[in-house]
Amino acid sequence: DNFTQRTQAAAQFPTDLPLRAEQQNARPNGRTGRRRRRGVAHAADFRKIAPRGLVQLREPTCILLELGVIAEPLQLANTRTATVIGFVHFFVMLLTLTIYANLKQLSPNYRKAAADLGATPLQSFAHVILPLTLPGIMVGAFLTFVLAIGDYITPQILGGNNELLMPQLIMMQIGRRGDFSSASALSIILMAVVTLAYFACARWLRIERA
Repeated sequence: DNFTQRTQAAAQFPTDLPLRAEQQNARPNGRTGRRRRRGVAHAADFRKIAPRGLVQLREPTCILLELGVIAEPLQLANTRTATVIGFVHFFVMLLTLTIYANLKQLSPNYRKAAADLGATPLQSFAHVILPLTLPGIMVGAFLTFVLAIGDYITPQILGGNNELLMPQLIMMQIGRRGDFSSASALSIILMAVVTLAYFACARWLRIERA
C-alpha cells in the first residue's frame, strides 16, 4: 500500500541520496565544474554522516572532560550506578503518578478550612494535606517496591552480569545450570519478601484508618 511504499522510500533515502547526487553531477547538463565539485563534496559528506544517524553527536563524556567536570571517562555500562539510574528513572515516575492521583481526589475545601483557621500554607500541607495523602504514598511505595524487586529487564540490560538481583539469579539457575530446585527456593524467598511487605503495608493502613 501507499504507507508501506512511503516507509520504504524514507528508509532508503539516506543511502540513495549520495548516489543520486553523484549521478546528477556526473550528467553533462552544462553546469559549471565548480557546482559539480561542490555537489560531489556534499555527497561525500552526507555519506560520512548517514551511517551515524544523519547527525554526528558528541558524547556527553567528551563534553564533561572538556569542561573539566570529570578527570577520566565515565564507566556507566554494566555497573550498579547504571542500574540505580534506570530504576529511579522509571519507578519515580510511577510513584509520582500514584501520589498525584491521590492528591486529585482531595477536596480543596480542606486547604481553605485550614487557611480560615489561621494556618499557613506550610502548616496546611504538614498537618492536613500530608496526613490525608499518606495512604496513597504507602500504596505507591508498595507497588514500586514490588515492581522493582521483581524487575528482570532493567538490571539485565544496564547492569549486565556484574550486578545480579534476585530475578537474574533465578533465571541463571534455570537457564545456565538447570537447577530448578534452587530456582524454586529463590522464588519462594522472593514471594515471601513481597508478602511480608504487603502485610506490613496493610497493617499500617488499617492502623492509620482506625
